[in-house]
Amino acid sequence: MKLWKCSKDQNKPIQVRNLKIPYRVEHRDVKHPRIEVKPDKDVLVILPPDALSPEELLEEHKGWVQEKISTIDEMISELGLGDEEIEEKLILFGDAYNLKLEDGAYGISIENGSVEVSAPRDVDGLVHFRNWLREELRGKLTDFSEALASEVEVEYNKLYIRSQKTKWA
Repeated sequence: MKLWKCSKDQNKPIQVRNLKIPYRVEHRDVKHPRIEVKPDKDVLVILPPDALSPEELLEEHKGWVQEKISTIDEMISELGLGDEEIEEKLILFGDAYNLKLEDGAYGISIENGSVEVSAPRDVDGLVHFRNWLREELRGKLTDFSEALASEVEVEYNKLYIRSQKTKWA
């Protein structure tokens, strides 16, 4: 089960060194164009509605695209997975897991290479998992922030973890 949305239809190749890398183009209501490299190494070019050609943007940033793909390749090899396996895995705290969603009482267990998320039938298990993960990360980030703050001798009041789905400005 993929946890990100990037279909492989409408792929086009771009030549980066000796590799042909397929990419997809989406026109959205954005001011500035951007390039995203997905965990499965799909390249998505997001353009404003009036923009015509993604080729110039890709040509200008093909070194960056290659760097991101190389970083993903390194991470995959560190986990000991193949390209096909990584699409089916959940990367959590530096390890790869299978994600299993089940009906039942609220619960999350991590064991034997899998994360099992159970939630009542009328509740989205991924939402339950996201909320649990947010609290786990809050604990880890709080510990890290306190250690770093004492190391550089600064104080902070509160640590916020917010969804950043809103458009700025």
